[in-house]
Amino acid sequence: MKKIIIIIIVLIIVLGAILFLTNKSEEISEPEETAPTHEEAELTGYNFMLGFVKITPSSSDPEAEKSIYNALSENAKEEVSKETIASDLAQFIGVQDVPDQGVSVEDLQIIDNNNAILIVGLNYSGGRTIRHIHLVIENNEWKVDKITIPEDETVQFDQTGNLARNNPGMEEDTWYLIYEQPGQPALTDPLVFTSSSICAKGNENTTCDPEELTQGDRVRILGEETEQGIKVIRLEQK
Repeated sequence: MKKIIIIIIVLIIVLGAILFLTNKSEEISEPEETAPTHEEAELTGYNFMLGFVKITPSSSDPEAEKSIYNALSENAKEEVSKETIASDLAQFIGVQDVPDQGVSVEDLQIIDNNNAILIVGLNYSGGRTIRHIHLVIENNEWKVDKITIPEDETVQFDQTGNLARNNPGMEEDTWYLIYEQPGQPALTDPLVFTSSSICAKGNENTTCDPEELTQGDRVRILGEETEQGIKVIRLEQK
């Protein structure tokens, strides 16, 4: 009888140990993967365009090409081949040349948990153009799915003139560009600087700080016409 009681006690202890270890195993199970963030969506699209700037049909950058191809969705890879990636990308993005003045981020639009659109500016010496980068989540990573051209691109502004501030008739502490056009001397437009505005001097490109500008500076302004004034995309000091 005592042996039976001992056996029952041992079985209870073993069963309890098994239940305890099972619960612990469930607690220690791996956490679920964290969903990609909106910031990662922006970085994926922006780095994709920076990689495009590095490659041309006449020269190659293997690391940039690999990074660009890996950033494409399965759907996009049907349009872009590894073997002809430079020329395929130009067609995929809808341009003929690499933007010689760089790329700027304009806006990030979140469509839903798995889709986003990054709006970027492709800046050229002769102006700029806008592209919408459509991003999707595949295998828990943001991927570039397609790139489209907006139906109505904003009005282009490309003028060279002189900076002025606090002159008579000007809004206080606002920078203006004074420039000329045939038959229209001394035109003035207020300048609107944003966190995406780039100031270029020589080979240096930095985010514009309006407080570092100087009255009378000779500059070229690339931007967009808005109701508030010229939204500065790029300011080039002469």
